Amino acid sequence: MSEQNKEEWRPIDGYDGMYEISTEGRARSWKDNMIKTSMNDVDEIRDMHDTGNYTQRQIAIKFGICQQQVSNIVCFKSRNKVTEPKILRLWKNACGRYVTATLYKNGKTKSYLVHRLVAETFIGRIPDGGVVCHKDDVGTNNFLENLYIGTQKDNASDVRKNNNNINVNAKLRIEDVVFIRKMKGIATRKEIVEMLDIDIDVSTVSDIQRRKTWKHIDGGA
Repeated sequence: MSEQNKEEWRPIDGYDGMYEISTEGRARSWKDNMIKTSMNDVDEIRDMHDTGNYTQRQIAIKFGICQQQVSNIVCFKSRNKVTEPKILRLWKNACGRYVTATLYKNGKTKSYLVHRLVAETFIGRIPDGGVVCHKDDVGTNNFLENLYIGTQKDNASDVRKNNNNINVNAKLRIEDVVFIRKMKGIATRKEIVEMLDIDIDVSTVSDIQRRKTWKHIDGGA
């Protein structure tokens, strides 16, 4: 592999020292390096655990680390050393078009679209109304060289160039419409918009679910 095409890793904004994203669309976690614990912290963590009055989750929240690191500390597997990172398993998002990475911080988990993580980390901020486009229109190909920040018009241009069998003048695909209707009563309209990562608003979701638009498409609720 040439130096130019070598995979590069950078911290994910808001998760410095915890998670990283790469130019190849992979995510990884530094489990034992999520926080540089002092020996005093290590001793306090073990003392809290030994009292039996605190769960590992409660201890993790107090020190801003993950439960796995608490487990490693109380089992004397680690102190504040750096170990090899763990590559995260990526998951298809609800509509099945993209992949997500689930990150953990302060006792809470949150899923992020991988193509947005790559773009925000290596390209820059995504402006309001902007979208992350895949040059080959393959939503799971999140190599940096395949991504750029553009508009819905740019997205449609990519679809036309790649000869995909959809209406290039529409923001939605048939499978998106079916998905929107299937999610009725399961997720809020705002959540559905976020899952699709398309420049549409909640009124569009409402019209589709009430069959005021896309009447010719069967499927869904």
